[in-house]
Amino acid sequence: KNRIAMAPMATVADPDGGFSQVVSDYFTARAKGGAGLIMSGALAVTDRYGTPASGWIGSPMHTARLTQLADRIHIYGAKFCLELTYGNGRCGCSDPSKPPFSASAVPTLQYPDVLCREMPKEDIHFLVQQAGKAAAQAKLAGVDGVVIHAYAGYLLDQFQSSEWNHRTDEYGGSAENRARFLCEIIDEIHKTCGDDMPILVRISADDLMPDGNRIADTLELIPIIEAHGVDAWSVQAGFHEAPRPVANQIVPEGEFIDLAKQVKTVTSKPVFPGTRINTLDMCEKVVTEGYGDAVGMARQFIADPDTARKVEEGRPEQVRPCIVCSRCLDNIFIGKPCQCSVNANVW
Repeated sequence: KNRIAMAPMATVADPDGGFSQVVSDYFTARAKGGAGLIMSGALAVTDRYGTPASGWIGSPMHTARLTQLADRIHIYGAKFCLELTYGNGRCGCSDPSKPPFSASAVPTLQYPDVLCREMPKEDIHFLVQQAGKAAAQAKLAGVDGVVIHAYAGYLLDQFQSSEWNHRTDEYGGSAENRARFLCEIIDEIHKTCGDDMPILVRISADDLMPDGNRIADTLELIPIIEAHGVDAWSVQAGFHEAPRPVANQIVPEGEFIDLAKQVKTVTSKPVFPGTRINTLDMCEKVVTEGYGDAVGMARQFIADPDTARKVEEGRPEQVRPCIVCSRCLDNIFIGKPCQCSVNANVW
């Protein structure tokens, strides 16, 4: 209903991995607040490799609660997309005696002296099948689309980047091979859901790592991936290890919107940037100067869930701005519920 999208953010789920009532209320408040598109935090397509704090999708009980959430979001005229993730890979080593799978035997993030295990093809094929099942479950629950988590240095990004992907089989080497895992996931979702289930892909257009993917690499990957049927691109930048910060106060607002503009040169699909954007002036710049077809904001919706509604009603001066203190991120990264320095009523 508008060009404002709430970008994915990690949220704390119930212990069984589904959406709790608290989290459901949180998303509903942002839909009531006027966002045109609500994107959930990442939900794993399986719990085989450990259930992430943000939850997973897999049981009928999850479907029931997801249906209720989708219905609540739709009451306010917003669309709801579920972000699906396929694993943390090298970013998820909680026990150095049990190295995680990654694209290749590269160092883990938490323990640089510990090498990951190269993911066997059987596990790749398993995750592809689970991706299709999870998307079909989301469609059954009334979700409007899925967002494929292929950014920020997590598993799919590890396959896409030659910095972490040193494979010599059909999943490594050329750009086509490095994108194969993601393309197979897209194909499987089309197979299980048909062509009426929109697929968005969220990517890091530049991961800012010394030997990682640059924008030139991304511009090569996008047409390969899009040929399998992608409906929109959510573009962000960076990774946790990157020497260049992306989300701190010292980063100028809109620092990375040009990456989305460059992505638009190789696709006719909608593109929206979603890193370090929180003021209304920047939103206006993105859509009027061709940086994106919509605007993805995350922390601004923590600071003020009614941001979009206040603008629509002609009260932009009443929007409570995010001060980019990163208190929300700090809490999430250490497993605490999200809190905000300017909004005591996040939940």
